[in-house]
Amino acid sequence: MNGSGIALVWMRFGPYHLARLLGAAARFSRAGMPVSGIEVAGTDQYDWRREPGSGDFVRHCLFQDSHYESLGASAIRRAMIAKLNELQPAAVGINGWSVPEARAALSWCGRNRRIAILMSETHAGGRRRAWWKEMIKRLIVRKFDAAVVGGRIHAEYAVSLGISRHNVFTGYDAVDNNYFAAGTESIRRKASLEGRKAFFPELVQPYFYANTRLLRRKNVHGLLSAYSEYRRKSPDPWNLVITGSGEEEPGLKRKCADLGLGSYVAWPGFVQYDQLPLYYGLAGAFIHPAISEPWGLVVNEACASSLPVLSSRTVGATSELVEDGKNGFLFEPSDSPAMAVAMARVAGMTAEQRDAMGRRSGEIVAGWGPDRFGDALSSALAVARAGCCR
Repeated sequence: MNGSGIALVWMRFGPYHLARLLGAAARFSRAGMPVSGIEVAGTDQYDWRREPGSGDFVRHCLFQDSHYESLGASAIRRAMIAKLNELQPAAVGINGWSVPEARAALSWCGRNRRIAILMSETHAGGRRRAWWKEMIKRLIVRKFDAAVVGGRIHAEYAVSLGISRHNVFTGYDAVDNNYFAAGTESIRRKASLEGRKAFFPELVQPYFYANTRLLRRKNVHGLLSAYSEYRRKSPDPWNLVITGSGEEEPGLKRKCADLGLGSYVAWPGFVQYDQLPLYYGLAGAFIHPAISEPWGLVVNEACASSLPVLSSRTVGATSELVEDGKNGFLFEPSDSPAMAVAMARVAGMTAEQRDAMGRRSGEIVAGWGPDRFGDALSSALAVARAGCCR
């Protein structure tokens, strides 16, 4: 195997990718191995502000002034291959298998006899998949030397696609736990000293918090139905705060008005990273009602913020981060009454009981930070080196 260092490829770097890159850089710096981060575009469907700098890794952007969706597949492939030819890494961590940059990087690794490590949060999801699509996936995925995936259900799917179980490691989905833990603790301390009125008006009352893109699969329609039922049956109901943006926003706000929830539901819009600790810090509990969610990094954020977590069972992160009845409650996304019951249960607890749930969330997510991603990537590289003779 020739080359030096490892390159990690993603569509665009948001706060989560930067946290992983820093985790990888911290791990590989001990071995004197440089880490390069390659992002395709400067913007994409997420509205995150671009964070300058790169810390302990070298950052490369193929099309800094372009939106990802404006780029053609052939242009992405050419630029990715040119960048890898320039960097000559010994190994490449690749974001999935379906997007143009992933296929280009995988092809480059094959031609240049370099290690290809799959980075994936895809799982079977409990639904039937077209056999021919799965066959095509296997033909692609078997070309990877190892994989870093979300959790156990994601590992099982990677193995079903042809990667040796010995070569699959968990820990892909990580956020900066310390950022959320410290940020929310600071907010809560300030609120206890100055009172909640020191913050935004919609955050004065106790509230459930949902941080999500406003898309159909995120099931915010179902959340509003459940919340309406919860309010009808609760003697002292909490408010609901929903941050995020997306194509469903107009219809969701109409439904909110039709249900008579207008004064109880706040819609602050998309919230930048530096404001997230405020919303997590003052919330009573977090809720994620998605119909389909490969992982759901907002669950990591809520756990790192020491919150009870209410979530649909179809959210991939719940397999690792939510212990039903211990740090939150699980429900089926189509079952609005069950969602309403979960809301009533957590709101009906004493503050001490909710705090205990929140502490358990923090304990669970502590093992799923950026350092775990770095360790998993290092382990994937080690087993690939041991068994790879390209």
